[in-house]
Amino acid sequence: MDLTLVPFGLHEASNQLVDVAEVQRGKASGCICPSCRAPLVAKHGEVNQWHFAHLTRGTFTRTHNECHFSFFVSVRMMARQVIGQSMQIDLPTWTDKVSYQTSDYSRPRERKFLVTEARTVTLTNVEVERDFAGVPVDLRGLIGEFRFVIYFLHPGRPLPEALQSEQMEERKCGVIAIDLSGLQPLFSEAKLKGETYAALLERFIAHDLRSKRWVFHPRYKKARESALEQLSRYVSDTAVIPMTMPFKTQAGEVKKFECVICPFAWDSNDAGLPACPKCNSHLYVRTM
Repeated sequence: MDLTLVPFGLHEASNQLVDVAEVQRGKASGCICPSCRAPLVAKHGEVNQWHFAHLTRGTFTRTHNECHFSFFVSVRMMARQVIGQSMQIDLPTWTDKVSYQTSDYSRPRERKFLVTEARTVTLTNVEVERDFAGVPVDLRGLIGEFRFVIYFLHPGRPLPEALQSEQMEERKCGVIAIDLSGLQPLFSEAKLKGETYAALLERFIAHDLRSKRWVFHPRYKKARESALEQLSRYVSDTAVIPMTMPFKTQAGEVKKFECVICPFAWDSNDAGLPACPKCNSHLYVRTM
């Protein structure tokens, strides 16, 4: 779907966003573009996807050009309306990793850590376009007793730096960014599937995990510090065996070995100094 084709129009009489399928075709739609406020024509074609188009003829005083990103502006505004005062929404897993560098290793050790599991939550007390961390956000509500923020991303609308700053650590809240870019190909298939844009959008917001990413979680700092402490303790407790130490196996003798870089463990009955099957090096191998 072209960026200047509008799936949702602002119905002037009701001041509500409506799906193109909800209005009369042509100029009788009674809708304007939620982005540039120009009149919209409802296109109910037999072949092409139904959509609103800007009525540019005779409206030069209201808009000089068809506005850019009309698609995403209308989708973002409709998403706010679809969520309403409350909504069940699937949230993704958030994992990250820490690294630890010492002079003993040729490369840093890493450890993954879990911030939160994927889960379904109920967002309540939703407010639209409210200030948070000094910037206007799309939705602000509650999950239980904790504040929760949703910010919609699309071309021309990146994530504000304020939502990624260190000052966020002082707030007991969760922040999710939802990228609306994936809706374009989905909307192009809506007619074939017999779906309205509004129903497709609601399902996308509620259930599509690929479009969502965590920006901030109140447990992030504690989870990261714990992972870094565990990794530091593991590295300090791990004895690296110099390659000059004579731990050679005799032919036919089976011993267990571990690489402290991977870590990877294996059995070997080869004579000579073993090398890690993954790292292809014997420098950080020890017996178990």
